[in-house]
Amino acid sequence: MTDHFKAIFKTDLDRNLNFTEETIEILDDKISVYDDNKNKILEIDNVEKLNIEYGISICKLIAIDKDGKVFEVAYFTKKKADNIRKIVDEFNLKVKTEIIEKEEERKRSKKEIYGFLMQIIKKYKKELTLVIIIFIIGTIISLIPPYLTALLINKVLISKTPSQQVFLTIIFLMLMSYISYRFLYLIGDFLMNITQIKIIKELRELLLEHIIFNDISFVEKYSPSRLISRYQSDIGRINYFIAYDLPSIIIDTLMIIGTIIILFLLLPFLAIPVIITTIVAFALFIIYERKARTVGKKATIKSVDIFTKLVNILRNFYSIKLFSKEREEYEKTKNTINDWYFIDTKLVKFFIIRADLISFIMDLTTVFIWYFGGTFVINNLIKLGILVAFISYTSYIYSPLYTTYERFFRDLPSTLISAERILELLEEKPKILNKENALKPNIVDEIKFVNVTFEYEPGFPVLKNISFTIKPKEKVAIVGKNGAGKTTIAKLLLRFYDVNDGEILIGNTNIKDIDSKYLRERISYLSQNPEIFDNTIRYNISYGNPNVNEIEIIKVCKIVNIHDDIIKLPFAYDTPAGEEGTKLSGGQKQKIAIARNIIRNPDIFIFDELTSNIDAKSRENIFSAILNISKDKTLIYISHNLSEMLNMDRIIVIEDGKIVEEGKLEELINKKGKFYELFKNQIENLEKIEKVNKESEIINLNIIKDKNVIIEPTNRPSRVNVVYNGKKYENLMPKLLFPISNPKFVGFYDDNFNEIFLLEDYTILDENSRKILENAIRYNSIIYKIEKIRKIDVEGETIILNTIINNKELEIKITSPENLFIFEDKILFIDENDNLYQIILKDLDKRSLKNLNKII
Repeated sequence: MTDHFKAIFKTDLDRNLNFTEETIEILDDKISVYDDNKNKILEIDNVEKLNIEYGISICKLIAIDKDGKVFEVAYFTKKKADNIRKIVDEFNLKVKTEIIEKEEERKRSKKEIYGFLMQIIKKYKKELTLVIIIFIIGTIISLIPPYLTALLINKVLISKTPSQQVFLTIIFLMLMSYISYRFLYLIGDFLMNITQIKIIKELRELLLEHIIFNDISFVEKYSPSRLISRYQSDIGRINYFIAYDLPSIIIDTLMIIGTIIILFLLLPFLAIPVIITTIVAFALFIIYERKARTVGKKATIKSVDIFTKLVNILRNFYSIKLFSKEREEYEKTKNTINDWYFIDTKLVKFFIIRADLISFIMDLTTVFIWYFGGTFVINNLIKLGILVAFISYTSYIYSPLYTTYERFFRDLPSTLISAERILELLEEKPKILNKENALKPNIVDEIKFVNVTFEYEPGFPVLKNISFTIKPKEKVAIVGKNGAGKTTIAKLLLRFYDVNDGEILIGNTNIKDIDSKYLRERISYLSQNPEIFDNTIRYNISYGNPNVNEIEIIKVCKIVNIHDDIIKLPFAYDTPAGEEGTKLSGGQKQKIAIARNIIRNPDIFIFDELTSNIDAKSRENIFSAILNISKDKTLIYISHNLSEMLNMDRIIVIEDGKIVEEGKLEELINKKGKFYELFKNQIENLEKIEKVNKESEIINLNIIKDKNVIIEPTNRPSRVNVVYNGKKYENLMPKLLFPISNPKFVGFYDDNFNEIFLLEDYTILDENSRKILENAIRYNSIIYKIEKIRKIDVEGETIILNTIINNKELEIKITSPENLFIFEDKILFIDENDNLYQIILKDLDKRSLKNLNKII
């Protein structure tokens, strides 16, 4: 602890706005400013308050002394703004502390990037070492055949007294050499590929964990499309380099060293030009690697830009079509592709020139060896076999230089770029962290915002020193113009961000002390842009409460008035919603998201413009249901709809990040202030607006729970009569509401599609009733059983099965992995035409199972 305030930090602009550092020293109420030569250029005493003024690309540190005189202390870019803002806040709070600015982070060096790669390699050093040892042994054996070739030529082919025994021995040794090293290479390749898969699995899990447990601000900073690019492309490059390029370069380097030794033993005077060629090749690799890395960075950035633009086009496809902007979007993306093409072509030129230059030098060296070696053979100074062996051995040097080393130095720049990009993500640590022994207090308590200030970007506060209290179980509306800060209040309460100043309390507990997972489990938030997972409707509704049963799902869907829509879909509650809910309307997505939030049963509801995409009748029903389910809960309602505020206990009006009015609806209308201005048009028609009835319609599910039911056939195969509690219901259509996740659950409907009964488990029926019902279900919800799988193949993402069903051959196409449902004893899937099939695993023959295991 200290008994004074002290801060030392640097700016990045000087008095004349040049990029020159100045040092600021603050000791209690005294400020001293020094230039980059340590000369004092300004001193201010009796400083009462500090502030920062923000401009375009420039910020000013402002000091106000006790007499109210204002000084411009220093200037800096927005790069420094965050750190200096923290010092200013501490000074203004009169905190006794010492803040000494750390040296600015150095640019990430190549050594650090190599260190990151080495961390990955160390985890798999045993596997990689084994692979390298196997390849080294194989390489040593592969050096034997050229020497045997020399013996074959000298001892047999050009010998005046060739020996059949020697000939057969050499041929046998050659055969064994080839078999041995090829077998070792086979084992090495297998182990190397297994290691490669392990590395990519490790990196994917590492990065996935880092992304998914990071803050919302992390995803906002990098954007989803750029994160996906790093997750796919960059991990792939690193994996290929570590598991393939690195072992190959080690093995071939050892082979080159071994070959050079052999060349010196055979013909030392001809080995010298080979060594010179090798050194020149290495020099060219190093020179071009530096150039290629710079150009490679630009190519990578442009490649990611193309991916990002494509994702943007697909996500906004309807708008592009609506505004007929196909040509403009095509041209913009095409220009980016052309930029990438220009840069990548330049990169390819580097590699081609380097490769051809090295090859040309090798060819010249080979001609040189043939010339001088041939001269020595003609003059009987060396034997022909030795020269042939020597030439053969040079390929053991030239081939790796042209292939392995060329590939290694081509991949190295892009690998370093990818490693740097992954390392950048991994170094971005979450800022919203749980404290040790985080609390789990009662959330049904007072919510207090105390002097809260918050800004997404330094210098641009969204909320400005706001304070308000929400009582337990109170219904509060927050209103204001777009951008006023309403949604930010919800995000801060959920602790997606931490406040810059002030505090948020639930009861007397600061939300920073509350366990984040527990906090978000007890608070339900729904925005006007609901997020829908690429999974079934059931999955989306039960996402917040996976243990919920079918009855609870149906009940909540009836509450939000979407049950009737769902049961008309091809597979009812098991219908895939599509990526981002593309198979659903805007209103359906909104209702499903509302159902998902209601089924969580939280303590606090936050609804942000939730009825904006819903028709008037449904809006009233849903709002009535919300009021009903939130009777004993706190409700925070963000809205522009006056009718929904009639049921609120209190209204808070936000303008430009400040609370400008607060009170009951009648008080705010009579005051004729900001609230009146916002809702003037609706207030003029207030007498026509009815208060929503809090008593929502009672949901009656008519569930058959006992065996006291008889199913009778009718003249229509798809209909049944139901006798229940002494009453007969005729011509009802049985429909599977969960045909994939629970095919025992049946709904019964009349000709007008009114729901008459729900039967949770039809297997409770007597045998005769069950058979009649199963037969009728087949005519409404048939699931085709696949008896055999003749062939299975994949084209793109489409799985194609050649099957036997009812002794008929049928080709089935599954166009999306999300249409495949795998259970312990069976597999169900939906084909391209929305037909449903099932495979009972125990009923499949061995050949069919073998075919199935190829893909699934």
